[in-house]
Amino acid sequence: MQCKHIIGFLVLSLTFTACGRHRQAEALLMQADSLMASRPDSAYALLDSVGDEARGTWGRADRMRYELTLAEAMNKAYKDIATDSVMKLVVRYYDRHGSRNQQLKAHYLLGCAYRDMGEAPMAINAWQEAVDCADTLSTDCDYKTLYRVYGQMAELYDLQYMPHEELEAQRQVSKYALLAKDTFNYIRGIELQVNAYYLMGDSAGILQTTEKARQLYLKHGMQDEAAKVYAAAIHIAVDKGQFLLADSLMKDYVKASGLFDKKGDIEPSREQYYYYKGMCCLASGKLDSAEMLFRKLIPVSDNTMDGYLGLLKLYQEKKDIDSTVHYAQLYESALSDYLKYTHKETVTQMKALYDYSRQVKIAQLLKSRNARQTLVFVIVAFIIILGSTATFFAIRRRHSGMEISGDNRDIQTCSQRVRRKQTRGFRAKIGRRKTCQFTTYCKVQRQKSRTVKYDHCRPEEPIRQSARNVKEVRRSRG
Repeated sequence: MQCKHIIGFLVLSLTFTACGRHRQAEALLMQADSLMASRPDSAYALLDSVGDEARGTWGRADRMRYELTLAEAMNKAYKDIATDSVMKLVVRYYDRHGSRNQQLKAHYLLGCAYRDMGEAPMAINAWQEAVDCADTLSTDCDYKTLYRVYGQMAELYDLQYMPHEELEAQRQVSKYALLAKDTFNYIRGIELQVNAYYLMGDSAGILQTTEKARQLYLKHGMQDEAAKVYAAAIHIAVDKGQFLLADSLMKDYVKASGLFDKKGDIEPSREQYYYYKGMCCLASGKLDSAEMLFRKLIPVSDNTMDGYLGLLKLYQEKKDIDSTVHYAQLYESALSDYLKYTHKETVTQMKALYDYSRQVKIAQLLKSRNARQTLVFVIVAFIIILGSTATFFAIRRRHSGMEISGDNRDIQTCSQRVRRKQTRGFRAKIGRRKTCQFTTYCKVQRQKSRTVKYDHCRPEEPIRQSARNVKEVRRSRG
């Protein structure tokens, strides 16, 4: 009895301990989720503070949820996910035990890990698998994660110079952002379709999409975002030589976009504006202003080539041959570096695509081989089962035949016994009948015998007379 009480006490203690650890993990993960949207850095710091030893005491479900939440925090905090090994385990776990939304998020974050590792084709594949996990007909579908998946795909398609795929991905971004009731990203998805139209060289598509996005921003009271949309339209106007239109658009851009400081300088990564503004100044004869704007581009590595090109056109306008030659050489050198970089990126992308295609081919071969092995196994198993079944029924039939034969022998034995009895009875009957017949025969014979004796007792005169008749006949012949 005491042993049973001790075992029961230990079981209860372990149960309460496990429940306590689960509650601790649940509280931590819920706190991290509450920080995720507004302060992902804080969410990451909170999750990163949990040691391996503490996580080791958690159940498997809590550990997998922790890894999924940690990857989400890293992604939102713009921290690279350096390896895919953990996320593969998370994906495998949620594919077996998770909901459709959890599967969607797990595959999405695995794609983000591949993206951070520079494996663009594998990232695209993981995101496509994430899309397949989404149950878009369900009322609780995670549309926010789904449109983020398409947004990431669109960015990679843009880097891979795949405008048609990028355009379709951005359309899906708008569609699912609208279903998620995210107005800003719904319009943003429309606005970013401009990049695809730009790669396709479709100016009409750019202007039409830009105006549509601008009107939607204004409709929902987002004046600053509406002004930012002008960048694509400004580019097209300058490219077509419509400098008056471009200058008008830039004035609204500066006034309403909120991208400029008090000195009139635009925020980083948008310095391309200086080139467009310089071209408008050059067209209107404001050469000094144009030169100042073009020189702002030279220190910016991504826009150095545009700065040299602007100065080349400026000195051509001034007819300064030496400066024209000088900036022509600089522009040629910058263009050559850009082409080398682009070529290198293209080769890297092609190599990544080749490696991925090779891995896919190997995986397909392995899958095909496994399928063949499975088919062979099924056929062999079927043959074995069929043979076993046939053998079983043959043995059963044989056994049944033996039983029937035994029964037949018993029946035959019984029949023989019956026949013997019948034969004996018949013989006895015949014997009795023969005995009766013989008795009757004997009586008849005795009666005949008596008759013969009676006949022998009569006179012999007729016999004698016969004898005399015989003698007379002989004499007459003689």
